[in-house]
Amino acid sequence: MTTRTTRGTTDASLRPAHTPNGQQRTRAAHAALVALWDALDGLGEDEAAAFLNGPGRAFLLGLDVPAVLDALTRDRARRQARGDR
Repeated sequence: MTTRTTRGTTDASLRPAHTPNGQQRTRAAHAALVALWDALDGLGEDEAAAFLNGPGRAFLLGLDVPAVLDALTRDRARRQARGDR
């Protein structure tokens, strides 16, 4: 099925059935960042750096890898000092 728009022809099957609103996108982005942080935290420092500079690089454009690794190290040290995990 093809529909006509003011910008040209689009395939209606390519449009999402439901477009999330801003709040849903914010929650999804937050959940994705938490999942990424947890995954990085589960890796050693070398493995995290290898992921961020290797396969993750294509998906994390503009990411300051050294800053993320420093923050990860500080977070681990803070949790160890508090006795967490």
